[in-house]
Amino acid sequence: MQILIAPDSFKGSLTAREVAEAMKLGVKAHLPNAQTHCIPFSDGGEGALDFLTQHFPGQLHQVATQNALGHPIEAPFYRQNSKAWIELSQAAGLTQIPAAKRNPLKTSTYGVGLLIKAALEQGCREVYLGIGGSATHDLGMGIFCALGGLALDTKGVAFVPTGGTLGKVDQLDLSQLHPATADWTLRVVCDVPNPLLGATGAAQVFAPQKGAHSVQQKTLETNTLQLSKKLQKRTSHPLASLEGGGSAGGTAAGMHALFGASLQSGFETFYHWADLDTHFQKATLLITGEGTLDAQSLDGKVTLSLAQKAQTYGVPTLAVCGQLKLDFNTLKTAGISGCESLLATTGSLQEAQKNAFIEVQKATQKLLANYLKANP
Repeated sequence: MQILIAPDSFKGSLTAREVAEAMKLGVKAHLPNAQTHCIPFSDGGEGALDFLTQHFPGQLHQVATQNALGHPIEAPFYRQNSKAWIELSQAAGLTQIPAAKRNPLKTSTYGVGLLIKAALEQGCREVYLGIGGSATHDLGMGIFCALGGLALDTKGVAFVPTGGTLGKVDQLDLSQLHPATADWTLRVVCDVPNPLLGATGAAQVFAPQKGAHSVQQKTLETNTLQLSKKLQKRTSHPLASLEGGGSAGGTAAGMHALFGASLQSGFETFYHWADLDTHFQKATLLITGEGTLDAQSLDGKVTLSLAQKAQTYGVPTLAVCGQLKLDFNTLKTAGISGCESLLATTGSLQEAQKNAFIEVQKATQKLLANYLKANP
């Protein structure tokens, strides 16, 4: 029996690599002779750098940069020949900012721009920018400024806009952009479909998660609308309806307008990079999972996306998760043949997180045993 093990991370508990190792031990406890192949997976968010360093020859580079509040930090990017993978969250991540100081009116993606600049100066000309987990709502203007772009107010004074000052941008000057941006390709990797503006846009949906209250949300929406009119002049695609344009506080829309960036699925990007089609052709069973299986999992998250891919090859899927908030019929329709939740076993989220590695191992062993008993 050839078992493909490809989980995402259990956020706050285990990395994708740790989850895969626990699953492998669970498989071996029940089927010692089973052949296992582990591919700790990511959709471009948490765990992406770990995924890349494990599967592709390249180098991880540390860069002196700054976080979303401008404090000095070091952050990595991954280089493979002329390609670079940069995680926005490494330099402008929400988890880097204490809860009491989170405020998207004051945060910036400038540090992300410094990472991109470093990659360009090392010869990278194809940049993948994963934009999950941001603390920002600046439409990527910090990145623009770090790369030499100028945001000018009505007096012609250059400044680095944040969410609270986007509306003060009167002109954008691209004449001093880093020379490498003349012949690069920027691919923004995201799986959030939300547009830039409106009821499902960046300010209304994501800003509260970044510390904004209702009045600040309105300010962000107003400022975003004003700047988007200036950005719109740089692209023929309507920014207001750009699918995914609201990702990372409008960074996706800004990068598209300013640098012609394409927006693409993180799941599909890593699926093809890992050549999972080839692995599915050999597998008899897929075991996957993530921290929570809920309604959001139906919108392209790792577990159910992999299950759908496995279905096309006739490969059954088993899933282990921390919390399960979907009913069995929904799971079955999505291609999941069996699922075990750590919370159902431990009865306590705190207990499940505390002993996550052992609990994943036990859940995998139990899940596999029940599946094989029902499908001898």
